[in-house]
Amino acid sequence: LLDAFSEESKKKPVSWENFLSVIASNSSREVLDLISRVEQSDAFRIEQANDQRALYSRFALNRKKSLQTDEGRAFLQKTLLKLAFINEHSTVAMLRVFGALDAMEEADQVPLVGILARLLRDLDPEKTPSVYNTARRILAGAPRAVQKYEQKQGKIPGLPV
Repeated sequence: LLDAFSEESKKKPVSWENFLSVIASNSSREVLDLISRVEQSDAFRIEQANDQRALYSRFALNRKKSLQTDEGRAFLQKTLLKLAFINEHSTVAMLRVFGALDAMEEADQVPLVGILARLLRDLDPEKTPSVYNTARRILAGAPRAVQKYEQKQGKIPGLPV
């Protein structure tokens, strides 16, 4: 069924975008496998903003998977790092899911701060300034979550004192 829907959707850009959104926002255990399959499709174009928004941004907004599971967080981190060099605007839009970091469950805060800390570590502020500065701003606005992270993992370089 998925393959048939994919094949039919490839023929029309709006249908393709809807197909990507359905894949990214589903709550099945296989969501990351499905996203991986779609990424391998000859119709998926990571350099196209509409494909980025439909697949990656929709996955990021699927918080029960993207923020609350280890696998989802790992995929989100990998995607943010990859997409930062392709389209900063799309990447910054995805970072909005971290906006309420201090209000999130404590068990999720440390790994989520870790994703943002990794962005600061791995991204060049000169090459990806919007992504880098947005990650810094989110961390600066989440002092409790950052404190919990730093108690376990140490100081985050690049943050104001």
